[in-house]
Amino acid sequence: MTTSSNVWAFPEALCPDCSTCNKPIGVYQCIGCGKIFCSRDTAGHRQLLRSELHELIHESEQWNNYWHEEARKRQKVLKTKQEDIYQQIDDWELQAIAKIKQASAEAREKTRRLFEHHYNLLPKWTLLDVSALRRAMETDGFLETHLSKWKIQLQRLKGKINTFITDFIRIRMVDPFLSKLVIDGEYTAYDAVEPIEDPDTKVLVPPVHLMVPIDGDFDPYNEGELKTGIHHFRYKSKCIFFGVASKKANIGKEPWNTPSTYGWTGDDLVYLNANPIQGYDGYRSNLELGDTYLLTVDCDHKVIRLTNERTNEAHVLDVDPTKCPLPWQLNVRFLDHVQP
Repeated sequence: MTTSSNVWAFPEALCPDCSTCNKPIGVYQCIGCGKIFCSRDTAGHRQLLRSELHELIHESEQWNNYWHEEARKRQKVLKTKQEDIYQQIDDWELQAIAKIKQASAEAREKTRRLFEHHYNLLPKWTLLDVSALRRAMETDGFLETHLSKWKIQLQRLKGKINTFITDFIRIRMVDPFLSKLVIDGEYTAYDAVEPIEDPDTKVLVPPVHLMVPIDGDFDPYNEGELKTGIHHFRYKSKCIFFGVASKKANIGKEPWNTPSTYGWTGDDLVYLNANPIQGYDGYRSNLELGDTYLLTVDCDHKVIRLTNERTNEAHVLDVDPTKCPLPWQLNVRFLDHVQP
């Protein structure tokens, strides 16, 4: 809800009651709470909202200062905990390496002894003493019994060599040799706090002036003018014309015939500089009794917009400032008096 420098004059008995003073002089409606206020109490309502916002800002600043300190402390705790876990991992790694090295050294030593044993066995039982046979031949000192013994010994050696084994050694893994290192932890999902939206970038429902028509034709023209800024006016009645005209124009009983007039009326007619064009830019009139209409006048961009809040249909007109020079004034007409 905003206040305006424009002052609108209406018969007191036809205006809604002010939510604060209860007098029938309410002309402004707050889009936040929906209540209606008079010109004087509008400023008080806004001041109350500003006071609440001031308290919220103060409380938020206190919380932010507190949380910054808490965050610093918690980060320090997390860093200490992380370093402790890393140290435990390093210790486990060193201990595991020491155990592996010790086990490897013991395995190598046992392997050496086993192979040395089998190497030493080979000359002792795999060869026959041929020199002894040669001496017996030279001295002719042998008998049949000697030949039989030597033949049996040769056959035994031939048979024994087939029993020679090389797979006397094997590697066997003992489980568990090392304790497996496992990190248990949780990825906690903290509920994110929605950021406060910047009102400068958020599209807000526009603040409006609540317009209350009188019996018969209604000329809601102010003493001032619409020259700069964006203005929003909400109407609830059976209307026959919505638009604007240059304040310099002499508006008669039929405002749509007034030069410089831009706006919308029934029969799907759009007026551009008082020239009627049916169905312009796809316009279809939907002016129904009891509907609420929002007329937006954008002086800065030379645009007017009409929105039917029941159907949410919007129509936009570009106003040619050479044909409808600023300042502007409203050009709105009603058929019936209907209390909102």
